[in-house]
Formats: sequence, structure tokens, C-alpha cells
Amino acid sequence: MRTGASEETLDEEFDDEPEAKSGSKKLIIIVGLVLVLLGGGATAAYMIGMLNEFLGIQDATAGSETAEAPPPPVQSVYHPLPTMLANLAGERGQPRFLKFTVSLELTDRDAIPRLRKLEPLIIDILQTHVRELRIDDLRESRGIPVLRAELLARINSAIHPATITSVLLNEILIQ
Repeated sequence: MRTGASEETLDEEFDDEPEAKSGSKKLIIIVGLVLVLLGGGATAAYMIGMLNEFLGIQDATAGSETAEAPPPPVQSVYHPLPTMLANLAGERGQPRFLKFTVSLELTDRDAIPRLRKLEPLIIDILQTHVRELRIDDLRESRGIPVLRAELLARINSAIHPATITSVLLNEILIQ
């Protein structure tokens, strides 16, 4: 066996190796964390566009905005018509009446004077069409949307070249 001095030298040799290994592991972990943080920061800067000027990248949306401006938003104008009363067709015995109020939706303000001049014709179109309806036509689930579409088509054909985008039924009362 060896003496105490030789055991100390052996212990020192074994103690040096674990310290060297743990120091290099710590260094590798620290360098890895720093690289991950730098990579993540660079990726975030690239994604939000901070590096575009540095890298010489032109923003795709910036070029299209300067070339073509977006159209202004369309403003709807509503033209109310007076409340109308019409009798419904085809009921035996007891007459049925329909009281309704309509507003016309336009996108062109300049068409309103033409619409006012043609208002008696529009009212006649509305009342004539409503007189052709039966009460069952209005009670069905698709009755009101069909009525709107039919009124829209008839009014647009009467006021051409002006156009109405929608017929709004403000009030409907069946008696």
C-alpha cells in the first residue's frame, strides 16, 4: 500500500477532473442560452420589421399603398316614403288590409332629386304589387325576403339609370 502523501496526490488528481468537467459544462450551457436568446431576439426583430431597413427589404404593403389608394367607404343614404295602406287580394268575405312603411337605400346622393320626382310612380308600383299579394304570401317564412327582392327589382327598373341597393320595410301591419 501507499503512504499518506501518495494518497493525497491521488485525491488531488481525482478532484481536479470533476471541477474541470463541471466548469466546461457550465460554460457550454451559458453559451447555449446566450445563443438562444440572441437568436430569439433577432427573429422577433425580423418578424416585427425592425430589420427591414437594415437588410434592405421593402415592405410589400407599403408599395401597394402608394400605387393605389383604397376607395372611400360607401355611405348609404335612406329615402323614406310615406306610410301606405293597401287591401290584400283574394280573401273570401272579410277584407284584409296591409299598412306598411318603406325606406329606400341608395349609395348615390345625386339620385335623390330624381327619386323625389318619381315618388308617385314608386308608390304606385309598391301598392300595385302589394294588392296582388295574399295574406298567406306574407305569413310564410320566405314571404318578406321575396317581397323585398320583388319590390327592389320593380323600383330599379322604374328609376333606371339610378339604382336602389335595398328596400327596407320599416313597418308592416296586417289587419
